[in-house]
Order: sequence, then structure tokens, then C-alpha cells
Amino acid sequence: MSGSLMYTTVTPGEEVLRQQAERRTLLEIERRRLMAERSAERKRRDSVRKSDRVRRTDEQAAGRQGRNGPAAAGRSAAEEVRAAERRMGEIEAELRPLRARLGPDCLAGIDQDLALLRKRLRRAEAGERMTADLERVGARARQLAEAAEHGLGRGAEPQGRHARRAEGGEPPPDRAASVYLALGDAEQRLADLAPRAAECAPDGHRSCAGLLDQLRAALQEGRPTRTQALLGAVTQRLTYLTGIVFEAEQAREQEAARRAVQAERAAAEEERRRHEALREAADRLGTVQRGVRDALKTAAEFEAEALADELRLALRRADDALDARRVEEGLAAVAELEKLLPRTEARLDELALARDLRNGLAKALRSAMADEGFQYLGGQQSGRGALHAFQQPGGQLYSVTIGSRPDGTAYLAYTVEGLPVFGAPPEDAPDAVLHRIHKSLDRSGYTPGELRRETA
Repeated sequence: MSGSLMYTTVTPGEEVLRQQAERRTLLEIERRRLMAERSAERKRRDSVRKSDRVRRTDEQAAGRQGRNGPAAAGRSAAEEVRAAERRMGEIEAELRPLRARLGPDCLAGIDQDLALLRKRLRRAEAGERMTADLERVGARARQLAEAAEHGLGRGAEPQGRHARRAEGGEPPPDRAASVYLALGDAEQRLADLAPRAAECAPDGHRSCAGLLDQLRAALQEGRPTRTQALLGAVTQRLTYLTGIVFEAEQAREQEAARRAVQAERAAAEEERRRHEALREAADRLGTVQRGVRDALKTAAEFEAEALADELRLALRRADDALDARRVEEGLAAVAELEKLLPRTEARLDELALARDLRNGLAKALRSAMADEGFQYLGGQQSGRGALHAFQQPGGQLYSVTIGSRPDGTAYLAYTVEGLPVFGAPPEDAPDAVLHRIHKSLDRSGYTPGELRRETA
């Protein structure tokens, strides 16, 4: 009989089942209380986040108003307009000697461009484009001044076919020089507009180019009346084309500014959304972290490695995603952890019920063994069960393992060591002893099943 292993399952009686049902109800109530506390904490954190979001929105709006509000925008626009007006005055000063010498026809194109620029200034349209347009007009004014110093326009060469010298070799009079200067300025004016006009007003660009060709031809043919008429026509047409280009550029800039504002707002909104989502995920993780720690501690007590590993893995996924600012992954990981925690707690409660059943069975077993005269030598608890040792008076050592199957069913496993007492009566044999002990357990509310034997 030495080394013999016997085992049996144990079915709890009605009273034990009733006690377990009461215990299960209390555990469920405790789980619901914990879930309610987490829900309340999550709502509290949601409320705090919303209040913080409203406060930050108000602060950001106030900051934008301070930086970009009417007063700040007005100061910036006024400074740009004043700078443009100063530059326009400088151009006018450069043109005065030419105006006195050559008359208004030579400067008609520049005058009309300046008139358009003044109109834009009255609408407070200042900025980089206004500065560039003023610089182009200023460059034309300087070209006119330089050409006037040599008595030539951009459309004439010193020895070219447009010099139109008189028979005695004298240079043309100031009136003719004025026409050549006006032609040169018109060509420069069209050249400045060409890249933009070819895009937004190609027909107007071709029309102006054609008029300039006709004006050159009239100059070559020496037809002053037609020359003067064409000069007026090309000046007016260029002014009209300039207005079209200005309006098209203004519309394009306004659209670009609108899209830039939209893109900036969209980027800011996306960043705000990411920040809020990360904070929400962090808050939700903070809500369940204490429960996760408690569950891991309880799982360690029950040596439930699989439950603990699953919980730790879910927690690590959430932590890693939030640390890396992966918003969607973080939210999904936290949501999975929120679902996993109650399931783990419910499973741990079942393990606790199984432990309670084993403890009750151990108490009944010690009482039954004492009634048979056995001496209790001590026991050792583990998360999965307990090992108890009993010494038969003058006889064998009984080691009893009380454990639980995965479904919670309790079992008893006996190992009998040592030799029986010589001449001991049959009722002291292990089978007979265990038969009486099982009857005693049955009276205590724990019904052992059939005793099975394995040889060690």
C-alpha cells in the first residue's frame, strides 16, 4: 500500500451550494460597484476634458484676436499703405522733369498705372504684390528718364531703322522723341504684364501686341496722325489689360489666402482632435489602471499565469501606443483593456469561489480525520490548491491534496506512505479509513465520488 495514490471528485451539498450562491452574488455586486466607480470616474474625466477644451478654445480665440484682430490688422495695413504712398511719391518725383519736357503723352501709360495703384491703395490693397507692381512702374520711370537723356525711346536705336533723322542729320524733335519714349514704355508695360496676362487674358495680350506692331509700322511710315491715334489706343488697351490682370491676381490671392486659412484651421483641428483623443485614451487608461493592478495581484495569488499574461499584454499594447502617440491604435487598445478587465475579474471571482470551496472542504476533512484519530501535521497553500499531512496513530502517513479542476470542481488526492502496523485490524486499512472519512465528509455537506486508485 506504500506509495498508493487514490483520488476522487467532491460534490458540494445543498447548504454549501447555497453559501456559494450567496458568495457569488456578493462578488457580482462588488464587481458592479467597481464598474460603476470606473464609469463615474470616466465621466468626471470627460467633463474635465470638455471644460479644458472650452477654456483652451476661448484662450486661443482671444490670442488670435489679439494678434490678428481689427486693431492689429489695421495697424499693419496702414503701415503698408503709407510705405506704398511714399514709394509712389518717389516715382512721381522721378517723372516731373520728363513731364515738363515731353508732355503727358509720353507718360500716359505710367500715369494710368499709377492711377490704378492709387485706386488699390484706397481699398487698402497693400502688400507684396503692390510693392512688386510699384517697383515695376519705378523701373519703367527710370528707363524713360535714361532714354530721355539720350533723346531716344526703347523703340528706337541710335543707328537703327527707327531713328528717323532729318535730311541734315539732326535728331528728331522732342515731340517725336516723346512718341518713341511712349512706345518703349508701352512695350515694357506689356512685357511686365506678359506672363500674367497670357494666363488670365490671352486675347487682350494678343490685341495689345498687335496694336504695338501697328504703332511701330506707323512710325516707320511717318504717319503722325495714325501714330497718335494708335498710341492712345494702345495706352487705353494696356490700362484695361492691367486692370484685368490686377483683378485676376487679387482674386487668386484671396482664394489662396482662403485656402491657406482653411488648411491652417484643418491642421489645427486635426492636431486638436489628436490631442483630445490621446488625452481621452490616457484618461480611460488611468481609470482602469488600478483595477488592472489589483487583478494582476489577485491572479498572482491564484497562480493564474494565463490570465495575468493576457492582462499584461493588453496593458502593454495600450501603453506603447499612447507613448508613440498612435491615436487610433491607442484608443482601440484601451477599449480592449476595458473589455478584458471585467472578464478577468469575473474569472478571478470564480477562482475565489473555488478556493472557498477548497477551504471549506479542508476544514471538514481535518475534522473527519481528527475523528479517526489522525494527527494533523500541517499544510501548505498554493493558488491552485492545498497539501495537508495527517499521521495515523502508530501507522501510515496520509498526504491529502485538495485541488480544483478548470470547471471549479473540487477533488481529493490521497497518497499513503509507510508500512501498516503489524497485526492492525482490517478497519485500519486505507480503503476502510477513507470510506469512513468520506461518509463524515458527506454529513458535512461534501459528497466524495468513487475512489480511484493509481499505483505510484
